[in-house]
Amino acid sequence: MNKKTEQQLAKHMLTHRADGYSLLYVLRKSAWRYVLSVILVLILLTALAGTHDSILKFAFLLGAGMLLGAMVRDVGWLRRIKTNWPFSEKVTDWEKVERIARGDTLPAGDNVDPETDV
Repeated sequence: MNKKTEQQLAKHMLTHRADGYSLLYVLRKSAWRYVLSVILVLILLTALAGTHDSILKFAFLLGAGMLLGAMVRDVGWLRRIKTNWPFSEKVTDWEKVERIARGDTLPAGDNVDPETDV
């Protein structure tokens, strides 16, 4: 699994600071996943059209529906993120994000623990 470092995440946030996430950015970052999903949907729909067994038709249709549902979910996620971005931008401590992106280490007192800081 490719685990991102805090520095990579901070650079990512700074990239989207002005406008939030865009559909083009999400598509570019996840292009191979969407291409694979579209190919799988086409394979399932082709198999659906080529079979007369009702159980197989149901399975192929269910698989295609699940893949299309995942794509619709992703579009919904993007819409919610874009709607909430002005608030996220307002409450984010951008100075800390910039320091992390540069590779600076934050002093121990700068890290806020949500369990103890009320």
